[in-house]
Amino acid sequence: MKPRYWMSLTPLFLIGLAALIACGSPSAWSRAWRAVALAGWVGISFVGLRELWSPRIAKEDWRGAAAWISAYAGPGDGALFFVEYIRFPFFHYYWKPLDHRAFAHPIPDRSAAEETLNALGLEEYETLWYIRAHADWADPQDWVDQVLRSRYPVRMEIFPEKIRIRAYAIHWQREDLPPDVRPTAVALPGGWFLRGLQHAGGRGVRPRSWEVFPPTRQLHLVLYWQRASTGGPEVRLRAALMDREGHIRVEALPPRDGSISRQPPSRWPAGPIIADDRDLFLPEDLPSGRYYLAVWIEGSDGASVPQTVDEINVLP
Repeated sequence: MKPRYWMSLTPLFLIGLAALIACGSPSAWSRAWRAVALAGWVGISFVGLRELWSPRIAKEDWRGAAAWISAYAGPGDGALFFVEYIRFPFFHYYWKPLDHRAFAHPIPDRSAAEETLNALGLEEYETLWYIRAHADWADPQDWVDQVLRSRYPVRMEIFPEKIRIRAYAIHWQREDLPPDVRPTAVALPGGWFLRGLQHAGGRGVRPRSWEVFPPTRQLHLVLYWQRASTGGPEVRLRAALMDREGHIRVEALPPRDGSISRQPPSRWPAGPIIADDRDLFLPEDLPSGRYYLAVWIEGSDGASVPQTVDEINVLP
């Protein structure tokens, strides 16, 4: 069941009922008039309640938004809220420390968006979580998001009910792993190393139930790579969910305008750790059971043997 506004007309109904009971004389005409008025009031109330439960009156899913960001935000991250007042329902559910900025003034053109973002001092963050809701009146052309996309790679995007969240990699190279990341020691041919990984599927995923927080049909995966040397041929770093027979069931795909599309792996420097964000979009008919998360490298001379880095349970 999706979140809804419970802006019920019940209080108005009760007020009207009390007024009808308290007013008027006990004559038959008065009783009949009150019965008709009461029936009309009840009918109007239920029509209003039905309308308030319609899909277009769906409530913003702040609980889901907070849970998603809680699963992936690091200590050096920050959030940008547009419009300003939406941060209050968000922080009602959010439990981790998160520095943030907020604004609500109209953005008429690209220069206004650039001026606003320049004044916010976003470069201090490692990842910026841009959280947008109720902003159609203030930025109908989406200039803020266009400027952010032109400056920084997209790490991930999620669309809870009537909310849009995009994470931008302000700094896509790191000296070490974030504290919530699981370390790994996987070596691939050509001097490539998987140093860590992160996802929210440790307790299993339910592809047939979207109403979980965060939604596990979109299982986000973050791989932390490191290179031993620079240069070399173009390669593809691949990751997928495999069944027991070694068949690929779901491949982990990078986001549009992500770090890989802007900086192919062959251009990555040696030494720094690079966050590689991907999404596993699980089909609803994926059979339940245990699956294996595997990584491998693919080049002009073929592909390496997939190496299992984790196990994920798909629940009924």
